[in-house]
Amino acid sequence: MIGKRWVLILTLASTSIASAVPPPASQPASSQTKVERRGPVATMPSAPGPHVEKIKAMADNTWLELGQAAPDPRWGHGRGRAWCAQMDYAPELRGAFHTGEGVHAFVKPDGYYMDDIFFYDINAHAWVCIYPGTKAGEDQGLKLNDAGFFVNADGDLVMVAQLAHHYGGTTYDTDQKKLVVMTNQFIRNWWAPSKLPQLEKLVPEAKAKQTGKSFSPWYWNTVTGKFDREPAQGANENDLPGHGCVTMYLPGHTRIFFQGANRVSWLYDPAKKAWAKAAKGPAGNIGHDMTACYDSKRQRVYVPTGMNKDVTPGLYAYDAQEDKWLDLQPKGGGKSTDVNRSCLTYDTVNDVIVLAQRGAGSRGLFIYDPATNAWLNEQPKTPPAGWGKACVSAFYDPQNNIHYYYDAGDSSERGTFWAYRYKRAVR
Repeated sequence: MIGKRWVLILTLASTSIASAVPPPASQPASSQTKVERRGPVATMPSAPGPHVEKIKAMADNTWLELGQAAPDPRWGHGRGRAWCAQMDYAPELRGAFHTGEGVHAFVKPDGYYMDDIFFYDINAHAWVCIYPGTKAGEDQGLKLNDAGFFVNADGDLVMVAQLAHHYGGTTYDTDQKKLVVMTNQFIRNWWAPSKLPQLEKLVPEAKAKQTGKSFSPWYWNTVTGKFDREPAQGANENDLPGHGCVTMYLPGHTRIFFQGANRVSWLYDPAKKAWAKAAKGPAGNIGHDMTACYDSKRQRVYVPTGMNKDVTPGLYAYDAQEDKWLDLQPKGGGKSTDVNRSCLTYDTVNDVIVLAQRGAGSRGLFIYDPATNAWLNEQPKTPPAGWGKACVSAFYDPQNNIHYYYDAGDSSERGTFWAYRYKRAVR
């Protein structure tokens, strides 16, 4: 529960599309301007609760067990999710989004399919339901619009069973103030149709309207409180396979980076509504279902080797400034990760990357220093005994200088939040 602290003693002793990646710009002043929002996050950020002072007081290399977050008054708790390494931090809202389907074909006790979206409110230590999921059963009351997307009775877009497991399919666009979701298109997931039969009947018509066309990612707009998607150009659904992908917003570049399961990298320009190919991914097989994080100082997307018994553990990075991939070959060797057992977060205060592993034989934290291209510990730093017993999703909050971990069984509403501070600040 809150107040219980675990202390870890650490023994740290040009490009073909250069125009598609503009030079970084400072964050616009509008990011600090008060925005009139509608919908579930209209009142964010919340007033800080008493637990926030305990978080701020945390010493170097310490853990704080925050316990179970308060449920959304109507829709309950955000559930644990397998194959979901990340939550997406929204700085102006003081919290992070959590989504992705869990147990195959899981319908929650309230009768809603688990394609829901929740938001973790840092200040209140509470869940806010963004979207409760699609009502399961024969008739969900949705129709198709002219573009082939599901809409509700008011004509508002609804993102139905598009993501499947999270993999690496979401990011937060800090300029547009939107949650970004890279989907699997239609209702392709092998388990959704069994619980959404009426919508499955509409899939042929949806395919006829969408096939061969180009669209933006799906968005959930924090200002309007609604889903968005728009026609685009440059890539169709076959170019953008979502399974085991990496999706990352590039602040300053105002682009969404996406590497699909086919190892082809793309950049989406929301202003031009256009996809353009980025530098090709690393040569050879680096596995699949990789974790990733964004280094805002060097403007790099870090991607350790993913799942595959035949690959050599490594560490790669997409350099957004130069539109190229780097094989970093760090001191201490590469790391193998997957989105069901590993979380990767970039610590902006201390300029390090924290890799959290819950797999057998490597349970704990590894610290990577980008400045020296080296892992700072050979053996994992041991976390509290209660951490990492189930599925773990993570995000980093620079304001509190905290790595947050949500630890919960797959599709279970009984989950625990943990806070970890690497160091108060670089000395």
